[in-house]
Amino acid sequence: MLNVSLRYDFFTKFVLSVLILLFPLGMGLVEHYSAGIFGITVILSFFILGRKWTFPEKSVRSIFFAFGILFFAALLSLLNVEDFNAAGRRLEKFLFLFYAIPLYLSIRKSKINLLKPLTIGLLLSGPIMFSVAIYSVHVMELPRAKGYYNPIVFGDMAILVALLLLTVLCSGYVSSWFKYLTLLSMSGALYASILSGSRGAWLAVPVVGLFLLIILRKQLSSNKKVIAIGILVISAVIIPNYERIESGMNRNELNMKSFLTGGSLIKGDSIRSMLWQQSIELWKEHPFIGVGVGDFRLQVKKNIANKHTKLQRSYGHAHNIFLDTLATTGMFGLLACVVGLFVLPARFFFSSIKRSSDNSVRTAALSGIVLIFCFAIFGLTEGWLARSTMLTTYLFLMIILLSAVSCEDDCGES
Repeated sequence: MLNVSLRYDFFTKFVLSVLILLFPLGMGLVEHYSAGIFGITVILSFFILGRKWTFPEKSVRSIFFAFGILFFAALLSLLNVEDFNAAGRRLEKFLFLFYAIPLYLSIRKSKINLLKPLTIGLLLSGPIMFSVAIYSVHVMELPRAKGYYNPIVFGDMAILVALLLLTVLCSGYVSSWFKYLTLLSMSGALYASILSGSRGAWLAVPVVGLFLLIILRKQLSSNKKVIAIGILVISAVIIPNYERIESGMNRNELNMKSFLTGGSLIKGDSIRSMLWQQSIELWKEHPFIGVGVGDFRLQVKKNIANKHTKLQRSYGHAHNIFLDTLATTGMFGLLACVVGLFVLPARFFFSSIKRSSDNSVRTAALSGIVLIFCFAIFGLTEGWLARSTMLTTYLFLMIILLSAVSCEDDCGES
């Protein structure tokens, strides 16, 4: 019986590692890929856990509790919902918050650090994204590179891959010739994002770069050769495309100014600013619990019909997770969203960086903070809480990194 148990344990650890490795390969590229891998892993989690479910650590438990509060805020907003079909579809996405719990518990029970398979998956995903971008623009002659979803999702995922690779590189987690493979993969992902025409995501690059420079200043000073090569490689990618990146950033700046000053242009990015203005107007109607999840499109349609906005058509969300959450679930939902998805995980990762001297744990914690930075910035111009592919990507990677940090004393490398 002991031999059978050991084989089963090895098998489940192997399958978990393979699923984590495969996950980055199709992010934003293949229909239902992220949600599919997430779902398969959650099902496997139930087999691993069996009847022996244990409470997570207090710091992680508080994160899951905040997830529950966010789901409750979504349920509470149903008091104001008119379009229950749309509300049901949005609530299905909120259920992913709960699916993350057995995933975390199963990884902890398996006592396995999944940072290594995740890193390998990220290394492989850079060239894949580069190839897809080249094929989209230069073979299919599309104006912007994209996977199955729109160019924004593809560009966001490419930036995410590049910055997570930058993190493992700067932290010293990869060594020898893997450093140069990491640089090449990172450059491929950055170029893929450039070809996607994604604009808002590029704000994450200087933010994350500055963060890593401050946190890892001592380590970086002893690795000047790789840094010099990295700067040259990344410059070779960015400088020829600087005008395209700068143009996109300028449009985002104009978009924000239009929102803050109540601008009413009808073309281009100003549509976003009008959606943001609509979010504020909708929130004012129901400041505590919002107009209801799923009702954003319906309420904007009403305002278009009543000539209360210059928008010419409605949208399913506000293209900003903070304003969309504010409009649909009110102040209660926004507070739960910010605390549960960003503040508590960030506090957990920051405390781990200060506490641990283990490089694997510190790398996982740094990657967790970079993940939070990226999705907080993506959320300024994209309503990723309404997109299964982005929500499951965030939760899946978050759980892997939370578990990698938590298992400092009792986990082995995959």
